Order: sequence, then structure tokens, then C-alpha cells
Amino acid sequence: MVPPPKPGASAPDPEPYTIHVPQSRLDTLKQRLALSSFPDELEDSNWDLGVPLEEVKRLKEKWESGFEWRAVEERLNGYPNFWTRIGGEGKEGLGVHFLHQRSRKKGAVPLLFVHGWYNVLQSTRPQTLAYPLTDSPIGLLAWIYEKLHDWSDNYPWTDEEILTWVSIYYFSTAGPGVAGRIYYEVTHSKEYEEVLKWNGKVKLGLAHNPKDLDIFPRLWSRTLGNVTYETVNESGGHFYATEKPELLARDLRRMFKDGLEGVRTTA
Repeated sequence: MVPPPKPGASAPDPEPYTIHVPQSRLDTLKQRLALSSFPDELEDSNWDLGVPLEEVKRLKEKWESGFEWRAVEERLNGYPNFWTRIGGEGKEGLGVHFLHQRSRKKGAVPLLFVHGWYNVLQSTRPQTLAYPLTDSPIGLLAWIYEKLHDWSDNYPWTDEEILTWVSIYYFSTAGPGVAGRIYYEVTHSKEYEEVLKWNGKVKLGLAHNPKDLDIFPRLWSRTLGNVTYETVNESGGHFYATEKPELLARDLRRMFKDGLEGVRTTA
């Protein structure tokens, strides 16, 4: 594991990063899972009230004794991982772990992929939610699994995928609760109203999925800014990159190939 620079040091150039969770943290996770307790459940509630008890217990057993994090680490370290510190002058900055895949094509358009979650609840009192998500691996498992299930379009999540997602949050340096702070910071920022206004300086591409969290009229979407590419998919949910990676790749190729000169719409 590459140690991060000391706080206060000048912003370094990005440097290679190796993911390695200390064995002590793996041992602690297994101990916590072994001591887990569970609530009762109403009969035949299925997913109506949240993640079914049987599902959580099954995944708990797999996470405790049948999931190999070291194998996941090896696979993740096969990607070009880097670490750097970002921030303004005079600030300690924020340590950021990211992937940087260079294109084989000279002069290729650089793409920045970012992601987000759980907005309404986490934009109000993110610190309160951070306690159970950090302290209880079962709580974190149920929280994330519910979102993966409910926010996707019948995507066949495997146990390996679910536990990999949950483990990344659990083992992250900053902790699983930090993911919610961005929503509080954004919605309580003085610049928040500016984000909601028309922005004609940035070209936008839109993908409409029938099972996404919010479904808006396409005409409303055009009020965001200069839309140069738009597509309406027959299937797909919130986790577009995982559910439909081939369609995301299609959208990027079409938008940046010939969608910058005018509006291109597919249905």
C-alpha cells in the first residue's frame, strides 16, 4: 500500500497506488459478522418492507466465510490505480484514489467518470446515517443491497458483485459514512441554485432509462443546458454502467464522434 503524503505537503503528481486492506481489518470484519444479531420479520413481506431477512442472512454467511477479498484486491489492482491530493493553495487538500486509463488513440477526448448515491436522506443529516453504516457491517450490507436491488432494472446481481460493492465501502479509508457528505455540502452551498439554472457552456448528453430513480419529461431535460445527444432506452435503471455497459459505450462513442455539432436523438 502506497502511504499518502503528509498533510500540508504540496500537491504531488499522481503516483501508482496499490489497494491492500490490512489483515487486522479483515479479521475484525469476520468477528463483527460472527456476532451479528438480526431483527424479526413480518411473514410474506418479501421486498415490500426492505431487504428480506433470509437474503441478509445468506449474504452474511457468504461474506463471513465464502468471500475472498484478497482475490478481489488482486483483480482491482489489475487496473491502473493512482493516488493524489487535490485542493486549493494553502489547504491540506483531499486525498483521492482514482483509476487512470490512457487511450491508445492520440488526441482522444479525455473522459471523467464520477458517481453518486442515496441524495434526499444524506443531504439532511449525513453524520447520523454514518454511525450505523460505519459500525455495523450488516447495516451497511442491507443499506447498499437494497439500493442495488430497487434501483436497477431486474439486473441479476451476483453475490460476488454485491459483496464487492459493500466491501469497497466498508474498507474505504474515509469510511462508508463519508459518501453522504457531498450531498449535504452541495444542497447547502450558495452555488446550489446556479447548478439548477441553464448552462449553455457545457454540452450535455442524456440517457433516459425506464427504471431510473426519477423519470422526467424529455422536454424538461432540455432546460438543463445545451443537449447535443439524447437517447431513450427500452430497459435500464440507475446503475447504467453496470447494467448496460455496452449502451453506455455506445452513447459515449456517438456523442463524442458526431453529437457535438448538433442534437442527435435515438429511440
